[in-house]
Amino acid sequence: MSDNRINLRESLRQELIRISAEMNFKISFNNDLDNTLVDYLTVRFKLIDVKPRIVRFQKDLLADVFIGKHPKSKEIFRIANIARAGGNLNCFQSKKVLQTNFHDHLINEWRVHHLHLSFKEDKKSGFVKQGNTILFVYVMDTEIFFLGTDTHRKGVFGDEKWLRILHNEFPNVIEEFKAKGDIISVFPKVNAKERQDIWNKGFTMGMTEIEDTIYHGPGLGRMTSGHSTQAVMTKNNILRWIKVLEKQLNESSEIICKLFKIPIEYARFELRFDEKLVLVETTKEIILLEFNNRFKPIEELIALGDTLE
Repeated sequence: MSDNRINLRESLRQELIRISAEMNFKISFNNDLDNTLVDYLTVRFKLIDVKPRIVRFQKDLLADVFIGKHPKSKEIFRIANIARAGGNLNCFQSKKVLQTNFHDHLINEWRVHHLHLSFKEDKKSGFVKQGNTILFVYVMDTEIFFLGTDTHRKGVFGDEKWLRILHNEFPNVIEEFKAKGDIISVFPKVNAKERQDIWNKGFTMGMTEIEDTIYHGPGLGRMTSGHSTQAVMTKNNILRWIKVLEKQLNESSEIICKLFKIPIEYARFELRFDEKLVLVETTKEIILLEFNNRFKPIEELIALGDTLE
């Protein structure tokens, strides 16, 4: 089976057109699929998944917010409640997160997001209007850590204090990123402003020293193109997966259709982004595989098919 029913690269291109329109950001589809996909992933990895999370506060921030001492207590409480309820936090990010050529160094290096503490909405963009006070958060799948607030000052986005808070108050969160072996120090020593300048000039710093402990960057860093390492690695993995699937479908579509009770003459295969990237047979709307899974080898598929005779 080798026809337009199995063109997963084109299927993915069409899916990227659909989903970028839904998310209201622009991708250049004049580029080849490699560049289009990495553009999409650049935006996707800057966004915070919409799901309920446990909210954990840095202790001093919690005290200030709880007693109303913090000047942005109401805004911080609102964001915490949205996070607990599984609401969308992305409107509190900079509207530049939807730009494919905007590379957020703090996310790329340390996986730390910054949120604007405002109730005022920019009607055109749907994001809140930017103020001078911002909240720094570390986001995981089921938890979000409110690390602290600061102002838009030079060096704030390269300040190691965000990692130091995790190191001192939530050490289990970054335990896996501790450097192993004989690494005992990081050179050169840089301050927050110098680190931010280095990042802005397109360089990555793979490790950070916090109180005699060396950490690899939780965000994995960036490539020379400016794209996050995570986006480029994921792009390569997706394209390799597509190549394998197209080969398997061309070689084994008859037995695959038999196993899933799909009439071979009507079978159509597409890639779709749901919560995950999946391979779908469209005539019966069956999810066949999730990314990065493969079909079994053809010999095993044939043996399974024989049991249906």
